[in-house]
Amino acid sequence: MKLVFGFFVDALIFVTLALGMYWGCQSLLNIGHFMGWFVGVLLILTFANKEVVKSVEKKYQHQHFAIRVYDVVTDLLFVMVCAYQGWMFLAGVYALAAMMKTEFKNRMEKQLCQK
Repeated sequence: MKLVFGFFVDALIFVTLALGMYWGCQSLLNIGHFMGWFVGVLLILTFANKEVVKSVEKKYQHQHFAIRVYDVVTDLLFVMVCAYQGWMFLAGVYALAAMMKTEFKNRMEKQLCQK
């Protein structure tokens, strides 16, 4: 169920960004812009706090490789759209957050394989 919600949110963001660029509607672009800042800053603050990372490590469950690839691809597409729109600082912040998230998942998958 958690995956379905994630797919829905990704689809919603990309549809609003695509329609906003196609129609030239700034209101639709603002949805993706807000979500980028919200998720990017939230992820950076999460991975910057060692206590939060330890609690997330305890709850982490294995993710299929295809899901992790999908996550990286959607993050990369979002960064590309941000750069295309001229939101360079947002693209940088979100790229940093995506790299931190990917590194965390990679580290956790390696730990799970060793057990």
